[in-house]
Amino acid sequence: MKTKREKIVEQISLMDDIRSLSKINIVTCGHCGSIVLHKTEVEEIDCPYCNRTLDVCDCPDYLYDNIENNQEFDEPLSKSEYEKLNTLLRELELKKLMETGYHRISGGFAVSSYEVLDDDRISIELKYGVQSDVDSFVTTQMYNLDRKKFQLIQ
Repeated sequence: MKTKREKIVEQISLMDDIRSLSKINIVTCGHCGSIVLHKTEVEEIDCPYCNRTLDVCDCPDYLYDNIENNQEFDEPLSKSEYEKLNTLLRELELKKLMETGYHRISGGFAVSSYEVLDDDRISIELKYGVQSDVDSFVTTQMYNLDRKKFQLIQ
């Protein structure tokens, strides 16, 4: 089964075929966001939906170069990945609390969060420090996790 990213690359290829064979492009109106078809040699686009005339550069291609790299095409974490990641995050937090001695201090903390960057990497942010009514001290450490090998890359 193809991934979302592979499917969008296929769509981009089909869009390129449409443009080259028919000299017609599919764009998004820069004013109202509607999908508009236009001949590739024109310099202005008349949107039939909002009745505006816009310069071609104000109407981005519906499928544009490198759209496949957008986050929306990343594969979501599987249940197994999610569980392994949560275990890893808790271990990172505990290790940092022990290393710094913040586990002995009232207001000591370590919290982590993550963001899936792509099919190969997950970004992890670890914040740790001491928080009180008077003062707060926070340090941030960033990690990358190899999604295939499930190993940290610092």
